Amino acid sequence: MDALEILREAQNRIDCKKAGDSDSDCLCQTLCTNIKCQTMGLIQQALPLVKQMQKETKANDFWKELVVKDNELDIEQVKKELHDFYFIMEQVPKVYMAVTGDKLSKVMYPAGTVIREFEDYLGQQIRENVTEETKDLKEEFQATIDGLVGALEVIDAIARNATKLTSPLYPETLKMIRAKAKQALASAKGKE
Repeated sequence: MDALEILREAQNRIDCKKAGDSDSDCLCQTLCTNIKCQTMGLIQQALPLVKQMQKETKANDFWKELVVKDNELDIEQVKKELHDFYFIMEQVPKVYMAVTGDKLSKVMYPAGTVIREFEDYLGQQIRENVTEETKDLKEEFQATIDGLVGALEVIDAIARNATKLTSPLYPETLKMIRAKAKQALASAKGKE
């Protein structure tokens, strides 16, 4: 027992005496506390080792199926698997870079991380494209409106000049054209 354990045991005995427990109850409680602490410590130390062993077992089982034939290591199959692994190590980062806007470049990212970055990048690209398309459509719409306004102004000028004609049908027809031109002009200006 080290000094710290001796002090803990002494403190437990003092606590037992204060509570009025007998020496045998106190000793039993102290031993149980020590055993419990030691067991918890061992469990905490063992958990990472167990997890590591589980990972290694999964990896061993995976590779064993691929490279062991008749309980012997198949060197040719190992070479093929290493070639495939090299190819993946070389190609996957290029794909990750392309689908994440050059944010991720390592092979060992969890799939969820790559998918999340891809979705973020895709959303950003869509927003930028929508903004650009909206700007282009606004400019195109404004050009169309400007063209219509110009055409309506020409029609209005023609209508004003046409009233000077002497035919009895021209003035009424031209008044109607002029009124419709003014309506269309007002409507077009209102939509700007």
